[in-house]
Amino acid sequence: MKICAWKQAAVAALLLLCAGCSESANRELIAKFDGGVARVLVQRVAPAKPTHANAHAVAVYGELRIAASTPIQTANLKCFYLAIDGERSSAPYVDSIASVITDRYPANDGLISVPVYWVFDRSDVERVDPAALALVVDRSGRDCLVTAGAAKGRSESS
Repeated sequence: MKICAWKQAAVAALLLLCAGCSESANRELIAKFDGGVARVLVQRVAPAKPTHANAHAVAVYGELRIAASTPIQTANLKCFYLAIDGERSSAPYVDSIASVITDRYPANDGLISVPVYWVFDRSDVERVDPAALALVVDRSGRDCLVTAGAAKGRSESS
């Protein structure tokens, strides 16, 4: 059976691309807070989209997952940010083609699971090492979670 040269080249390119994939970007960050736990699976670090103020900014992409001791109804995603070398990222953006409100993000079955990215105002993508990132919960002056208990009249926001 004869394989076309272009198919061989395509397979070789795909193998090279997969071999060059970095496993170091797949890093889980965890932050525990009163009544819950947040986790981020960092998937990649790349130049930020040109829609951000700094055209040379760096974006960290990942999956944000939030769970609480009681079912979550909504979460304020602005409470969850990343830090590296004393520098704080932007609030998270939902990785979507549409603009998504992040201060009352709805839960699904009592949990939050959403693809997001954070932006750092720096141009050196190589210096944003996923191993050096930390997930931080900033609860100053805001409710980060609205749980099912709070909807029944009890104050269980955290």
